[in-house]
Amino acid sequence: MATEDGLNAADAGALIRRRRKERGLTQEQLVDRTGLSSQSYLSALEKGRYHIGRSEHFAAVARELQLSEDDIRTISPGSVITLHLPAAHSAASRGYRVPDAPPTPIPDELLEAAALFGSSPELAGLREHRWQAWMASVPHRKRPATPGEWLDFYMRVKDTIDPPEIAH
Repeated sequence: MATEDGLNAADAGALIRRRRKERGLTQEQLVDRTGLSSQSYLSALEKGRYHIGRSEHFAAVARELQLSEDDIRTISPGSVITLHLPAAHSAASRGYRVPDAPPTPIPDELLEAAALFGSSPELAGLREHRWQAWMASVPHRKRPATPGEWLDFYMRVKDTIDPPEIAH
């Protein structure tokens, strides 16, 4: 039920669960992509034990689920979340030179995973710079620390993500 403060915790959680399922994401995938502390925390948010609109991760969840402005206002009317900046208002469109972002450093353990496992055709993406840069740039609740953990992360996302080409 909506109040002047937005949806109650249970209804806000149900909306998040519905949007996650519409996007075809599992709880684990959403946790990995947003930096939520655990799958059990996401479950508690979706069940209304905690209010998603009061979570420090609300903005990340809203962006990942591509919530509409109406969804955001319905969940938490006072929230201000920048989902995207229209091209017409970007710095580049106004004549400013936008410097390239510094390249994301690739962890040694990820490079080792590419060397150990990347020769297999189904794991060839591990050798691609775009995959390495993307995997290194994704916020993790617990950053992979071994080649095996990087391989596990790659296996979980390889069929759902297509990282963009990144200049290096």
